[in-house]
Amino acid sequence: MDGASCFEEYRLMLPDRFQPEYGRGDGGGAMCKQFWHSNRKTSQRGVSMVEVLVVVAISFVVIGMAAKAMFSAVNTYRVDTASNQVASLVHLAKVKAASQNTRYRVAVSGSAYVLERYNRASSAWETDLGSVAVTLPPGVAFSATSPTTLTTPPTDGGATVTEAANLTFNSRALLVDDSGVLLDGGCFYLQGSTLQPLAVCANVPGSVRQYKWNGSAWQAK
Repeated sequence: MDGASCFEEYRLMLPDRFQPEYGRGDGGGAMCKQFWHSNRKTSQRGVSMVEVLVVVAISFVVIGMAAKAMFSAVNTYRVDTASNQVASLVHLAKVKAASQNTRYRVAVSGSAYVLERYNRASSAWETDLGSVAVTLPPGVAFSATSPTTLTTPPTDGGATVTEAANLTFNSRALLVDDSGVLLDGGCFYLQGSTLQPLAVCANVPGSVRQYKWNGSAWQAK
């Protein structure tokens, strides 16, 4: 490429305000060659090992933060979904107790829960027809008592709602204990690794509610 051709190509790359400054002397050949030489050296420079390591380190930090946020979101979703499913089964127990004229309950055993009915003929509890024990999703567990980080359990109508191993309803759809005595209320507590527990509660009239812990108090979900 001669000086004139090179200069013309170089000139087309410059803003208009710089156009009058060039084109003198050797037709811009020396400046053009200097430009292309400099540009070629820059394009051939590549990246250093330090730059590569910095990029890799930043990538690992970003990936770690994203993974932590994703894990927290998944765990919260699992606890919330489990709470909804438990609440639905407790409500079903209440409805069936009234419609079948016998006691029904949702019983918890370890990380599983199941719908049971009271068989008057055998005077024993048995799994309701068509029901199976449901296991909580990974990372979610029942708490036998209100988590130790909490100061008080949920309240309903001014009455403290205590913990429960099962929630039982009599034939009038009222909350009772295993011997049939009316209870003010009871709760199942569910907690995941994010330490934001939920509570599924029932009170003496048979109302089923869900609560979540906001860090300082229970509030209706």
